[in-house]
Amino acid sequence: MEKVDNKSIYHQLNQINKEKEADSKQKRAEIRQRLILILLFFIGVLSVINLTSASFYRSHRYFQGHGKYMGSLYSILILFIFIEHKLNKFMYRFFFMLLNSSYFKWPFILIPPSILTFVGMFGKKNNGATGWVSIGGVTAQFSEFFKISYIVVLAMILKSGEEKKESTMKQLLKIFIIILLYAVPIIVLQNDTGTFLHYVAITIFMIFIAKINKWLLLTGGMAGVTVLIGSFYWVYNILDVTQKKYSKYGWKRIKAYVVGLLDGDYSSDVSFQVGQGLIAFGNGGFLGKGYGNGMQKYSYLPEVHTDFISASFGEEFGFLGLLIMSLMFLGLFNVMMNVAEDAEDTFGKYVAAGVAGFIITQFLINIFVATGLLPVFGIPMPFFSHGGSSLLTVFTGIALVCSINNSIGLRSLTK
Repeated sequence: MEKVDNKSIYHQLNQINKEKEADSKQKRAEIRQRLILILLFFIGVLSVINLTSASFYRSHRYFQGHGKYMGSLYSILILFIFIEHKLNKFMYRFFFMLLNSSYFKWPFILIPPSILTFVGMFGKKNNGATGWVSIGGVTAQFSEFFKISYIVVLAMILKSGEEKKESTMKQLLKIFIIILLYAVPIIVLQNDTGTFLHYVAITIFMIFIAKINKWLLLTGGMAGVTVLIGSFYWVYNILDVTQKKYSKYGWKRIKAYVVGLLDGDYSSDVSFQVGQGLIAFGNGGFLGKGYGNGMQKYSYLPEVHTDFISASFGEEFGFLGLLIMSLMFLGLFNVMMNVAEDAEDTFGKYVAAGVAGFIITQFLINIFVATGLLPVFGIPMPFFSHGGSSLLTVFTGIALVCSINNSIGLRSLTK
């Protein structure tokens, strides 16, 4: 008996449209891939140039190591993209399979906080925090690198909640449990409040872009603003750091931050670093003092090669240079958010958005700290600050985004 082809013209046209849509998605993905690599190249070159000027008089190892890390990781990223294209296997789906597995799900969730606990108990102390471990002469900061695993776990929670139509409270409860697992070792054992606050910023960003009850978020946001205003009033008008119970350094930093923000007074020893950073920005003016001509890097500004690298950049390249740098980061953020928008699955969407939020919030926090808009709590500038752990983390996150971008359009074509 002759087999009848029951595909109607409608079905045939629909299939053609799907193929055209997939082809269009692939073209957009190819353009995004080029944009990511181009932006990373210019950001990388600018960061090496800046760090060379900021640290050459201290130690050549700062900018030499940064240049080697930047060049190596950029080359590895290009190789990674090429291999994924050839093998048609995508790294982000590997994480999805791990979190879907009954054998590997809980180890993947629990091992990072466990390692952070171990580091907090036996790690190397630096500037009051215990978050570093020396392995074979290389110092690693695991709380920085585990931001990627944290994003992946949050992405799985949000994906599951969206697809199963879970209540907002149930999703938020799961997220609260996960963030608590990281909070205890990072804050209590490692004494690294700044790094944990970046975890909080990533969490808020991912919750904001998720499909959950926005009225509840708005209510929570308004409550948070109210508490913040009340806290500012109490610190500015009532908190007396001369009293014994408020004499610890942490309270002094909070007081100095609020006084500096509201009065512009950075004369105290506690706010010295921010005051010097603002002098650097002021010296830069609109066009900057010129490459290599900055003065604050000569031991006036502490941590100029790490947390306050943006102040050194602003002094030498001015407002115009800072604007160009900001546009590069915003461009990278926009490309990654476009990857999230085009992603073929919900998990990929949240991972890409989480990495985008991770980079842009870290950039903004670093700038806000250097300009006195946020308290000083030691957050490196992505790509620009000296530190292999931060650079490796950022490139790993971007590799995940590129993996998601590589897969776009292919699933539709294979259906």
